[in-house]
Amino acid sequence: MDRRFLTACVLGFAAFAAPEGSAGTPQGVMTVAGPAVAASDSLYDAVLKASVANLPAGVSGAQTAPIDLEDDDRKSGVIGVLQVTFRSSDPSAKINYVFFTNAEQAKAYAQRINALVRSSGASPMFLPYVSNADCAASADTGHALCAAAVDRVVAISFATQTEGTNNNARGPVSLAGPLIKAALDHLANVKKASGLS
Repeated sequence: MDRRFLTACVLGFAAFAAPEGSAGTPQGVMTVAGPAVAASDSLYDAVLKASVANLPAGVSGAQTAPIDLEDDDRKSGVIGVLQVTFRSSDPSAKINYVFFTNAEQAKAYAQRINALVRSSGASPMFLPYVSNADCAASADTGHALCAAAVDRVVAISFATQTEGTNNNARGPVSLAGPLIKAALDHLANVKKASGLS
C-alpha cells in the first residue's frame, strides 16, 4: 500500500482514486500479490459480509470485495484490505478498509498516509462532522481522499472534488467527506452488531 499511496500522491491521487489493473496499482506497474487476507479475521469477515448503509445522496449499490495484499502491505502489518465501490456520478467514489493486528499499526499507517498526501501538495480539508479524519484534495486533479484510524482499522475514502451545490465557506466539498462518515458509521455498526473490535 505504501507504494500505491506514494504513486497516488505523485500522480495527484488519480492512480489510486481510479485504479486500472489490479487492486489500486496503476496499469503497467507489475506487483506480486498474495492472498486477500493474511490470516483469518472475524472483523474483516463481518465488514465483508455487511452491507454499507446510510450512503450519501447520489451514491448507491455498494459492493464490497477483497484486495490482494502486496509485500508492502504485509511489512506494514496489514492483514487484509476491503474495497467498497458504488454506483455514483463520481467514478472515483470508493472506500477502502485496511485491517491490522493492532491499533498502533493502524495509527502509524494513517499517519504515513497523511504525511504522503501532505507532501504531495494537496490542500487539507476540515470536516466538522468527522473531526478524526484527515482529508485533502488535489487542486491539480480534483481528486480527494479522507483517512481515519479506528482501533485496528484504517478507513479511506476517495472521490472527485467537484463544483456544485455541495459547497462550504472554503469552496467545493468532495464526496470523500460524506463517504468517510458513511465508512466510519458502517464500521461502528458492524463492530456493535458482531461484538468485535
